Amino acid sequence: MDIEKRAIVLFGSVFVTVVLWCGLLGMSGVTIDGIISPSRMEQSFSQLLSFGFIAFVLVFPITFAAAGAMARKGIGNAALFSVAGAALGGIIGMLAFGITGYWLLGIFYLIALFIFTLSQQENGEVMRSVDALGEEKAEKARKYIEAGGFKDAFGISILVISIGVVIAAVAVALPNNELYVNEFEGMVMEMAVGGMGEGASSSPQNGDLSQFGTEMYVNLQKQNIQQIMATPQYMALEASSTPEAGQFVTMMEGIKEQLYSGEYEEMVGEEIHEQQGAEEGGANEQVFGMLKERLPLFALIEEFFWVLQAVTALFLFQAILFIIKPLGAVYNWVLGRALGEWTGQKRR
Repeated sequence: MDIEKRAIVLFGSVFVTVVLWCGLLGMSGVTIDGIISPSRMEQSFSQLLSFGFIAFVLVFPITFAAAGAMARKGIGNAALFSVAGAALGGIIGMLAFGITGYWLLGIFYLIALFIFTLSQQENGEVMRSVDALGEEKAEKARKYIEAGGFKDAFGISILVISIGVVIAAVAVALPNNELYVNEFEGMVMEMAVGGMGEGASSSPQNGDLSQFGTEMYVNLQKQNIQQIMATPQYMALEASSTPEAGQFVTMMEGIKEQLYSGEYEEMVGEEIHEQQGAEEGGANEQVFGMLKERLPLFALIEEFFWVLQAVTALFLFQAILFIIKPLGAVYNWVLGRALGEWTGQKRR
């Protein structure tokens, strides 16, 4: 097969595989904003286990394997042909299957594919240069260079795509940080109120979370007074016979008794409910306001929640790589030998 035909095959194989896995990704419904959105966590998990996404993971590395196998056959400008095929296939695939939200990640994919194909083209030149070693030694050297070169180039490409995943996630999460923080707070409140049992008088759906806020506030006060009364200093005051110490201990016992009374909890509940008023989500603000005062780290997490979302997207991608990397190596081996026979190059 002449060089021109190989270049056309390279362009066509990359184009077809990119359009194919774009279609599978669109079928799965997995999106960047869906993955990082707290309110869509359960839905996204189901989509990641769908047939469409599993098929996408299986097909995705074929593009790299096909590009690498063809690039090693001595095609001039192989990197440009592969990127052109991927760019055209990506544009058509994103528009046709409604996944334009991946456009930024697509740019990093093209960069990764360019680096990978260029590296594989150079590997092909090295593989052809070992023919002088003799048939047996040359074949062993070619196999080593082929496998090792693919692994290294694929690893670098995956690193570039990983950077793209983080940047794409940040580009979505950062402008919408407040929205995602509100979703996160709503999810926390839903779990908390759901754990209050059937006796809970409030729910996340109607925004009336006064009961949860009351219990949280009163429990924090109970913990405070218990911690104070467990200190050696307080115990020394209890053992003291001075009038001042006795008055202080009596006052503390009175506060403790009040905190554990049903009347006090009712009073706090009424105050929180009044402060909530008619404003939707008012109870959420009361509860999380108290939580942020008690736990500054929680406030810091919410401020930089977009960082956590980007890390989540990266962690998910790294988990998927446990499947993609070995599949890529297998596809590379198979296509390398199949193309060797097709192009008339003998392979053992």
